[in-house]
Amino acid sequence: MKLINIFLLALTSFVFAGCASTEKMTKGSYLTESNATILADSNIEDDVVIQLVKDFPPAKTKLNFTHSTLDGFGIALIKQLRDKGYAVAEFNPENNNVDGLDFSYIVDNILPNQLFLSVHIENASISRLYKIEQNQLQAVGYWTHKE
Repeated sequence: MKLINIFLLALTSFVFAGCASTEKMTKGSYLTESNATILADSNIEDDVVIQLVKDFPPAKTKLNFTHSTLDGFGIALIKQLRDKGYAVAEFNPENNNVDGLDFSYIVDNILPNQLFLSVHIENASISRLYKIEQNQLQAVGYWTHKE
């Protein structure tokens, strides 16, 4: 068990280091179909919003998505953000000159049973690794912050 934890920690560090050094990342969801279904059933967007509230007060923050959010996670995240009190401007390629904070996310498969989620607000980001066990999504460790 200890060896697995060390492996997961090393993998997480490697993934986060790679993401931190990438200048331009593609945004959105890149999950396999089966993992997208597990993600849709997980309410992971609640986890994201709980973390955002700590640094960005809902009633005072407007978030502007910088990419299309037509995937299941994006749709659920927008709903949860609005339910919590955030003003949300959805992506519109014809009108990208709106006030508020630029907001985007990346959710991707790391391994067949692991997902990586990174949320970007202006020049800051929060990221977390999740594992899939018995078709349930579970967080691995804490959120990481990059300012």
